Amino acid sequence: MKRHPILAALILILIVAAAFHPVLGNDFTTFDDNLYVTSNAHVRGGLTPANIGWAFTTGHAANWHPLTWLSHLVDCSLFGLNPAGHHLASLVIHAANAVLLFLFLSHATGAPARAFVAAALFAAHPLRVESVAWIAERKDVLSGLFGIASLWAYVAYADDRKRSRYVLSFALFVLGLLAKPMLVTLPLVMILIDRWPLHRKGGRALVLEKTPFFAAAAISSAITVFVQARGGAVGSFEQFPLAVRLANAAVAYAAYLGKSLVPIRLAVFYPHPGASISYAMAGGFAILLLGATLITIVLARRRPYLAMGWFWFGIMLFPVIGIIQIGDQAYADRYTYLPSIGLCIAGIWVAADAVKTIPPKAAAAVAAIVACLVLANQQTYVWRDTETLFRHALTVTGPNKVAHMKLGCVLLQRGQLEAAADQFEAALSIDPRYAQAMGNRGMVLLSQGKPDAARLAFETALQWQPGLLFARTNLGIALFQLGHISQALECWNTVLQIAPNNPDARFNRAVALLQLKRYAEAETDLTAAFVERPWDAAITYALGIALMQQGKTDRARTLFEQTLALEPQHADAAQTLEALTKGTATPAISHMPGKGT
Repeated sequence: MKRHPILAALILILIVAAAFHPVLGNDFTTFDDNLYVTSNAHVRGGLTPANIGWAFTTGHAANWHPLTWLSHLVDCSLFGLNPAGHHLASLVIHAANAVLLFLFLSHATGAPARAFVAAALFAAHPLRVESVAWIAERKDVLSGLFGIASLWAYVAYADDRKRSRYVLSFALFVLGLLAKPMLVTLPLVMILIDRWPLHRKGGRALVLEKTPFFAAAAISSAITVFVQARGGAVGSFEQFPLAVRLANAAVAYAAYLGKSLVPIRLAVFYPHPGASISYAMAGGFAILLLGATLITIVLARRRPYLAMGWFWFGIMLFPVIGIIQIGDQAYADRYTYLPSIGLCIAGIWVAADAVKTIPPKAAAAVAAIVACLVLANQQTYVWRDTETLFRHALTVTGPNKVAHMKLGCVLLQRGQLEAAADQFEAALSIDPRYAQAMGNRGMVLLSQGKPDAARLAFETALQWQPGLLFARTNLGIALFQLGHISQALECWNTVLQIAPNNPDARFNRAVALLQLKRYAEAETDLTAAFVERPWDAAITYALGIALMQQGKTDRARTLFEQTLALEPQHADAAQTLEALTKGTATPAISHMPGKGT
């Protein structure tokens, strides 16, 4: 491998292609892919100066990661909404990461064969599937790209002490933070690398050398906590007390280690046990993890790679281990993307030292890589679409309120109302105060023509979670259908005070204003909704009506034509356009539908 790095790189690329090529046939999911791409007007608009500015200033999806947004903008510019193109981009970046990891480890350790096996196991491991196959997790592979490149540049700097290499390493680190703040612990990994394999001397000086890295990490951490807290992503201590967080952290570390060693029964969402967590089990895992840590410390002189790999794994996982709880998951496969490198290093170097002859080493390496490749290949099919993804999650995890809720949303969108209701009821049976499931129960009732019952469901959801905007938006629709126009307007006004660009609240308020013959105000709302969702035929049609009622017939005609381009079977738009051409247009505004989220 030392003599043939290009061949090694090509083999790694082939391994990645063999493991993950099924993703090219996968669709977008409605699990954050809508927030990141399919329902995001800025991203769908592609790489423009305005959208680049948005990427650097937005806290959308409760994250600040401008480089990730830029990558999605580029994808939409190149591929539009063809999911294969978006998946291909993630696949290419992951392959690049495998090659970079090989080059970094080979340079740092002088053991290219071991570096190749470690990179191959990292690349083909089934735990990588979530990061590669989930379009919304582009941030994992992208931050990994810059993180690994930063380490490689750092090793080069340690070799020749050229300031340019230090600056390059720091710049790559900052770019990685701009893709995902998971890299905040990378300076600590650099200190581990100083001890082994670089064997650098200096102690305090080596720590001070990383000062710019620590400063950038601190700034990134502060921004992340602020944006995620403002976006409502940070779990409260009432919901997740400190004792529960610490206990789950021990369980999560053990789960990550177990799934790294035996990567089966993987799921997109592992429910957090909350107060029902077993403290005895958590305590047992904590003792085992502490024991393993002590062993690596004792063996550090003879097996320095063991301690280095173990601490790499533990340190890089720490920001996402749940002490600061983000979301409702207990742990997540995607969080292992960079931390798993530490386990690969420790495992390969230990195994290589334990087995002295080459043939058994090679056979074991090939067997492990092939096993991972096959399992990863199978796991990529799980990500084919949202329904497949969450049905699999239910099979793996058992009771899972998020999986039931997401599956119910898929069925609701298809119009399978009874089946959707069953999923929402299942979610509520797991968590009787699950506001999102109660709000979606209201959506089913609204679709069944039961606005009174839907109103009760939405009001209940809002009692449990007052900031649940989709429930308040749809409460407005229920009130509107019941004839309570002023109360409906109050609901939409409240939503727009919190989220001024919410297109559903804008649209629904505009429908009410059209009925009240307040056409100019309706035009204002619909124009704002159109900016956020220009592909929505209902919005373009309603905006055409508002303009037509004010005598702005040329612009109205253009919007009706656009509506038909978006939805050729839109009968109202066709009839209104024909009548407008004849000068007899009289749209039936009262029959325009409300829109939920």
